[in-house]
Amino acid sequence: MEGEPVNPSVCILCGEEFGSLQLYKTRCGHEFHKACIVPYSKENAKCPRCGRVTFELQGGASVSGTQTAKQQAGSKEKASGTPATGSANNNPGSASVDGGNIGIMITQAVRAMQNDLLTQLSEQMAQIIQTNVAAHLQLTGRDQHARNIAPDHSSQGQEAGGGRESAGFYREGRDTPRSLASDLSQRPDKVVHIMNGWKLRFSGDAEGISVDNFIYRVEALTHATLESNFAVLCSNASILFDGKAREFFWRFHKSVVVVRWDVLCQALKKQFRDTRTDVDIREAIRDRKQKEKEGFDAFYDAIVQLMDSLESPLSEKSVVDILRRNLRPEVRHELLNIKITSVGELREICRRRESFLEDVRRNYGYQKSVPFRRQVAELVEEHMSDDATEFSEGEGEAEIGALALVCWNCHKEGHRYQDCESKRKIFCYGCGIPNIYKPACEKCQKKNGRASTQPRQLQSVRRQKSANPDASQ
Repeated sequence: MEGEPVNPSVCILCGEEFGSLQLYKTRCGHEFHKACIVPYSKENAKCPRCGRVTFELQGGASVSGTQTAKQQAGSKEKASGTPATGSANNNPGSASVDGGNIGIMITQAVRAMQNDLLTQLSEQMAQIIQTNVAAHLQLTGRDQHARNIAPDHSSQGQEAGGGRESAGFYREGRDTPRSLASDLSQRPDKVVHIMNGWKLRFSGDAEGISVDNFIYRVEALTHATLESNFAVLCSNASILFDGKAREFFWRFHKSVVVVRWDVLCQALKKQFRDTRTDVDIREAIRDRKQKEKEGFDAFYDAIVQLMDSLESPLSEKSVVDILRRNLRPEVRHELLNIKITSVGELREICRRRESFLEDVRRNYGYQKSVPFRRQVAELVEEHMSDDATEFSEGEGEAEIGALALVCWNCHKEGHRYQDCESKRKIFCYGCGIPNIYKPACEKCQKKNGRASTQPRQLQSVRRQKSANPDASQ
C-alpha cells in the first residue's frame, strides 16, 4: 500500500471515495472512513498511508485523531453524548467506539458545558450587580431624605475619609458623593450665583435675623439648591455675612486649619446667641404693646421675632392671649365679646377692621371725635378764636382712647344712639338723661348759658377797644 500512488480523496483501506460518510483524521494528518479505520486500528498501530505509529493497542486499538470539517454538522450531538448511537445507527457496519474516542468526546462535552456555565454565570453576575446598585441608590435616597427632614446640628463625629474630603472644607455626615459635588466644586461662579439668590445675610444685630434662624435657613437652602454639599457652602460662606458678623467669620477662618460647618455653627451660636433666658424673653413679649398707627401684621412680626429666641416654644392659645392683651385699647374693646381660638382668626378680624377704617377715611373723610360734640358746638358762635377751636379738637383726640361708646337708648356698649336698632326711648339728646327732652334738661341749659355768655363778653370788650383806641395802647 505504501508504494501505490496516494489519492487524498479516496480511503486507502476500502478504495472508495470519501463522499458524505463520517471521516476521522489521524495524528499524522491522513483521513479514513470511520467504518474502515476502527477495525483496522484494533489490530495495527501504524497508519495505513505513512506507516507511522499512530494507534495504541490496549486490549483493542484506539483511533487518536480529530474530526474533519465535514463532521461539524454533528458536533453538537457528539458533545451531548449521542454520536456513538447515531453513528452506529447510520453505519451499521462500524464497530463500537473504543475508550480513547469516548475520552475525546467527553473532553469536548466538558468544554461545551464550561462555556455554557461561564455564559450563564456572567449573566447572573450582571443581574446581581444591577440589583445591588439599584438597592444602594434607593437606600442612599432614603438616608438623604431623612437627613433633609431632621438635620443633626450637634453632630461632631469622626472625620470623613480622604476620599470624601475636598479642599479642607466639608460637612460632617453631610458630604455628597464626589460625582455630585464635582460640578459645583469646579464652578465657583455658579455657586456664588446660587447663594446670592438666597437673599440671606447675617449681621449679628439684635434687630436682624437670629443666629438659630439663620443656621436653619442656610441648611434648608443648601439641601434644596446645592445638593447638600456643605463643603462648597463653607468655601463660599463669606458672602452670607455682613457687618460685625463678617469680621467674626474671618477671625474664625484664620484661627482654624479646616473649616467645618458644624464647628462654624457652634462658634456663631456662642458669639451671637441671645443670652436671655426664656423667662426674660417672655417678659419682653408681654411688654411689647401695639404702637399707635402700627398695623397688626407688623405688630405680630415683632412678637414672633421675640418668640423665635425661646428654647421652649409657646402654644397657640398662649400666643393668642398675648396678642389680644397687647393690642391697642380701642381694638381690645372691640374684641371683648368675640371668641378667638387661633392666630389666623385674630389676624383676619384685625385686618378686616383696618381695611374698614381705611375705607371710611378714604371715602367719607372720617375723623375721630368725642361722641356728640357737634351738638354742643352748634351753640358756639362762629367768631370764636381759632386757638380755642384747635384746643377743643386736640382734647377730643386725646380722649378717644379712654372713652367707651355707650348707647343712650339701650345702654349697651359698642354703638351710639343714632345707630341703635332697639325701640326708641325718651332721653336727652345732649347728655343722655332718661325720660326727659333736651329743651327741658336743666343740665344742658346750664351748659348752654355758660357757652352763650362768652361771645357776648368778647363783643363788649371789642366795642370798648374800638371806642377808646388810645386806652388800649
